[in-house]
Amino acid sequence: MQSRRMIGAALGVLALGAHWAAAQQSAALDEIRTLANDFARVDQVVSVAEAERVRERLAALKLNPADLKPREQEQLLRVELFAALGTGQAAAAASAADQLALLAPKKRLPLESAYVAALVNCHAARADERLRELLGTAAGAEKEQLSRRQRWLRTIGSEAPEVVIEAGDERFSASDRRKRVLLIDFWSVLNTPGDLHVSTLLSVHEEFKGTAAFQMVGVNTDAESRVERARAFATEKGWVWPQHFERMAAGAPITHKAFRAGPAPYQVLIDGRGIIRAVGSAADPAFRYAIRAAVAETLGKASAPQPIDVAGKTPAEFAPPPPPEAPPPTHNEPPRASDPAAADLLRQARVFLKTGRKTDARAMLQRIVSEYPKSLEAREAADLLINL
Repeated sequence: MQSRRMIGAALGVLALGAHWAAAQQSAALDEIRTLANDFARVDQVVSVAEAERVRERLAALKLNPADLKPREQEQLLRVELFAALGTGQAAAAASAADQLALLAPKKRLPLESAYVAALVNCHAARADERLRELLGTAAGAEKEQLSRRQRWLRTIGSEAPEVVIEAGDERFSASDRRKRVLLIDFWSVLNTPGDLHVSTLLSVHEEFKGTAAFQMVGVNTDAESRVERARAFATEKGWVWPQHFERMAAGAPITHKAFRAGPAPYQVLIDGRGIIRAVGSAADPAFRYAIRAAVAETLGKASAPQPIDVAGKTPAEFAPPPPPEAPPPTHNEPPRASDPAAADLLRQARVFLKTGRKTDARAMLQRIVSEYPKSLEAREAADLLINL
């Protein structure tokens, strides 16, 4: 009799434990759902402090994606993506975006999030793919905005032009950055900067003014007759960073010939390697996250991504070494074992191939051969690369 009572008590404890675990899981999912709605948004810029808090919270929750439903996985990935963006971790954001693309390839919110991650990770070709998918269902003002972003991708991932901007006693080389990030603001009083333009630049300057790895310079495109008016405008708005005045409204050597991104206003971000990382409006959250990523990389807090332009090409200086060739099989070679991490990458590469994303597939296959050379998947990857 006593034995039965002990068994019953033990079963009761187990039931209570299971109930407690289920309650904990439910509370964690509620928290992720709230973060997905309020934190992981493409229309706002989260602070570094908030992003760090969310990353710590995610680590404490210890959610296993394999235990979650697809919708819950999607929410978790979006939260992870924006927590990484907020702290300047472009590679982590891109990894979450790749998983999102596999999980929800046609849903709008994951597509928008993946576009932001691709831009911040300096992968213009992938960002262009995301924009094309979004354009398929866009109309009106939204379609015009997406088309403008697509045009701005033309120079992202390429080397900055070899031009020097002189502003007072200071000189800023666009291409020879010497491990300092440069934000160039192209502006004109003929097309007077609006309140958002003004406040955004002041906010960027405030966030990075104490960082030695970051520089800002303005390039004014007004004619000689409007230069004094432009000087007064910059002073009135509190633009304390250096300003260069081209003194010509058309054919200006820096604005119209070197960068050719269209009529001012617009901003250009160049990282510490001299690579163009973002073009457009610094008020765009993707642009702000690109600044954080470029600064984090320059300070050694994050690894710099391989720059890939809209055509899928990388400047020769930054191209990865060719993957080692898989050795020919010999009679004495032991059978290769499968590696779980390599197998996951191989599955993603095959999805990329099926959806026509050959550039992404090639990069994934090269990574498998390079990082897991003795795995069974490395041999399969090498075979697939031959046919690409």
